[in-house]
Amino acid sequence: MSLTLSKLEKAQKSLNKLMKVDKASAGIASHVVDIATNKLIIETLADSRDHAQQLASKVGLAESEFAVRTVSQMPSTRASVISGDAFLNPDASLRCSIGFAVTNGFISAGHCGRRGQRATDSNGNPLGTFYDSIFPGNDMSYIQAVQSDTLYGYVDGYSGSYYPIYGSQEAAIGASICRSGSTSGPTGGTIQAKGQTVNYAEGTLYGLTQTNACSDHSDSGGSFLTSGQAQGVLSGGDGQCTSYYQEVNPILQKYGLTLVTAQQ
Repeated sequence: MSLTLSKLEKAQKSLNKLMKVDKASAGIASHVVDIATNKLIIETLADSRDHAQQLASKVGLAESEFAVRTVSQMPSTRASVISGDAFLNPDASLRCSIGFAVTNGFISAGHCGRRGQRATDSNGNPLGTFYDSIFPGNDMSYIQAVQSDTLYGYVDGYSGSYYPIYGSQEAAIGASICRSGSTSGPTGGTIQAKGQTVNYAEGTLYGLTQTNACSDHSDSGGSFLTSGQAQGVLSGGDGQCTSYYQEVNPILQKYGLTLVTAQQ
């Protein structure tokens, strides 16, 4: 005779309550009522299989009424990496913007963090760790991601729209450019000069590109793009509408990275 759905659902609710007070349940990854097999499925780490069986028995299920499946690791939140979105550096109390998703991580400005410091999303979910950064001189960093399957080849347009990235072909002086960052969202302008030397209070930077796309604090590290081509990451500005970016291709070359791109 088929086990009733109501019994399985009742057992799952009892298991939820039991696990709140059972300190040995740390290795239980998930549990769900599987209508197809008419069983309660419990997913667990290998060393918690016996405990999972004990829990199933405690909530009134016979061996034929549940199944224990072994998983290799516990589930975790997976924060998405989308160019132009905010990220936090809790080790330095900084908020910056994601430049572009790349091989196993993303790139941003060098002044946004130092090697070994953490990067999280706005909710504190881990994004990765700074593999390296250079500042001053240049303004570049590479953050190795926690999850490589959450990297996207798009720039956030902050109005429900996303701009695809297809490559990193360098645009010429006079070309139109779009910038995206976590404070001011998307802004537009033109490329005004290349090879700019800029003197910040923290030191001198070389080889920056100047634009008239407006930017603000914490837009740092955010994306510059032209017609689907990644151009650079925001370094800084003059408080008006002059903004400077670190060219993207030198960053890719420095760390041997490949852009994550959208499908054409």
